[in-house]
Amino acid sequence: MRSFLFARAAADQQGKRPNEDYNLELIYLICVLHDMGLTEEGNTDNQQFEATGADIAARFLEENGVTDHRVDTVWDAIALHTSQLRRSPVFLRRRPAEIAIALNGVGIDAGAPGGPAQLPPGFADRVHARYPRLGGIRALSQTIEEQALANPLKAPPRTLAGELVHQRHPSLPYVTWDMTLEANSWGD
Repeated sequence: MRSFLFARAAADQQGKRPNEDYNLELIYLICVLHDMGLTEEGNTDNQQFEATGADIAARFLEENGVTDHRVDTVWDAIALHTSQLRRSPVFLRRRPAEIAIALNGVGIDAGAPGGPAQLPPGFADRVHARYPRLGGIRALSQTIEEQALANPLKAPPRTLAGELVHQRHPSLPYVTWDMTLEANSWGD
């Protein structure tokens, strides 16, 4: 909920109007469903938690009658919510506005530098009074780490999960780009 409220408030500060410049319902869905890959239901395959969460969200929408482009928008946003690509101006120009708006709210909630400055004065305090933080970001980080340690396929290099494992467990093998090149089956 905090991510949604932050997304909407930051969009308002930029002069973007809900249901005119962006679909408010899509912002809500992206924000409230973006970490489903970290749930017990989402910890079942070899995909990164972001892709698994995107699949769960898409299935939820389709089971509830949403079968149009909105499913793809939600899927893209959730699958890319920890990717550096989501900050690329070129990427953001080419994707629906809902992705940038929702992921901005997620970033503000996760503590992105400069995030609170995008909000009206006192807004974050009011949101936190209603929806306290309770150590959620650290708990999510712990869950990402646990999933990755249990199944290294969920933590490829240069991903959030991969970097968490690499930083917190430097003695574990870390696949570098050069190792990937050396192992390629083409021999080049």
